[in-house]
Amino acid sequence: MSLNPVCLGDTLFAVAATQGITHWHWNFGTTQAADTAIGPMAQFVYTDTGSYLITLFVSNGCDTASTSQWVKVTQLPALFGLGPDTTLCIGTSYLIGDNNQAASYLWNTGDTLSTLQITQSGTYVLTADFEACGLLQDTVQLTFVPCDTTTPSPAGCRIWLPDAFSPNGDGKRPLPE
Repeated sequence: MSLNPVCLGDTLFAVAATQGITHWHWNFGTTQAADTAIGPMAQFVYTDTGSYLITLFVSNGCDTASTSQWVKVTQLPALFGLGPDTTLCIGTSYLIGDNNQAASYLWNTGDTLSTLQITQSGTYVLTADFEACGLLQDTVQLTFVPCDTTTPSPAGCRIWLPDAFSPNGDGKRPLPE
């Protein structure tokens, strides 16, 4: 019996040897109502993620045997992404990445961790392998700029909030009545 990881909702196809066998009984290891099948070929759709032990019982009329194999049922994450392109101050760092527990990760930098601590401007691309469910990829542009933290600046890192406003645009704040 040969099986691969399967994606939640996809149909799992299982095939067993037929030479000398007269009876096949499959158990797909769940508590679902119809998780058994009869015959050398079987198919099943898992409704929950997890690891399941699939067991095949065979008989040739004189003797019986069984074999088992684990199958891992995975799914694509509901949320995946590196966030919006971002401008930061030189001298700071920014953590980007994914925490969806993919089977593996590959960054365009060659790193294979799920997250990276970024300190330099650039385009960062993450490819995450979700096994039978496929690959997901996202890109983010991070730009590090010089920042004057003592005066307000559109590209600076200091947040500036005015303490007054002029509702009619004349630059004067009206006195409360």
